Amino acid sequence: MKRNSLLILTSLLSALATGSIAAAAGDAAAGKDKAITCATCHGLDGKREIPLLQGGVAKLAGMDEHKLLDALIAYRYGRRIHPLMQFFVLPYSDKDMGDIAAYFSAIKDPLFTPQK
Repeated sequence: MKRNSLLILTSLLSALATGSIAAAAGDAAAGKDKAITCATCHGLDGKREIPLLQGGVAKLAGMDEHKLLDALIAYRYGRRIHPLMQFFVLPYSDKDMGDIAAYFSAIKDPLFTPQK
């Protein structure tokens, strides 16, 4: 029993160290200021699309916060490859990226926001 618990704990710590577990919900208000870097390509409202760039540019407004955070963390650790994104996420802490993800997910966009 102790060995299984140790194995689970080791796996969780490893996942946290590599950024494969999303952090707690971020602060959308704090994320607005931090998202200035993102505005050039994604727009400050997260709704800009630039299809001419290789692979296009994702609309971020209204996307799931945890999916956005997972993507940002994946860029940092090289599990997701895009030279510009990998460069832009370097100065941000996990908390900063959580705030940015919260900010963009709080913006309503009919493409990602379920209609009631």
